[in-house]
Amino acid sequence: MTALETLHLCQARIPSCLTSLAALYNLCIDSDCGLIALPASVSQLVALCSLTLTKCPKFGYFAHSINLLTGLHTLDIGECERLKELPDSVCELTNLTRLDIWDCAIEKLPTPALGRMMALQE
Repeated sequence: MTALETLHLCQARIPSCLTSLAALYNLCIDSDCGLIALPASVSQLVALCSLTLTKCPKFGYFAHSINLLTGLHTLDIGECERLKELPDSVCELTNLTRLDIWDCAIEKLPTPALGRMMALQE
């Protein structure tokens, strides 16, 4: 299972073997999987290029270690009603080209640091 490139979790818990998925390229978590915070183990997925979190009403925060996902190109967050802010460490994702946030309760963005994200296109 270490060669798995895409994992779509729909109404499922994050598996404990997540860190063994060294080739994971795309992680999609949606439909109320009970996620409150992104586990620190996700930051060990060095091949991850796309992270999507949608329809996770309990999701409220990212760990500051999200900055370790240096290969991340796309971060898509939607319908996460408890998510109120993004950590400043998101701005350290230097390869991030797409940041899409919709239907969340975002009150605070890490500004002006977002302006320094040179690769960001959307």
